[in-house]
Amino acid sequence: MYRIPYVGDMATHTILHTSRSHAGASGALCALALAEAVVADGFDAHEDDVAALVADARRLDVCEMLGAVALDRREATVVRERALGRLVVAYTRAIEREAIVETEPVGERFTVAA
Repeated sequence: MYRIPYVGDMATHTILHTSRSHAGASGALCALALAEAVVADGFDAHEDDVAALVADARRLDVCEMLGAVALDRREATVVRERALGRLVVAYTRAIEREAIVETEPVGERFTVAA
């Protein structure tokens, strides 16, 4: 059986095109794509993007412990991946809540009886 050798650098299989601002529904998709890329390539290949996601999650008051575990190199990879996955879920929910709050017209939803 003949095997074709790998061509090029095999360190990073996934190239992310994420912005530093993860606001809106596209932020949830970027976070999910980042989590999938980390599983495929490892934390080292996407360290800056994970740090940016954790910083944005902190801005939204998402659990800081999950971000700290995801960034901690001393933890086992499986523990870091699980923390990142749970962070992405909580982050996505926070983005959805933020979007609902921004789009709700306050004056039309509630009427005050005089």
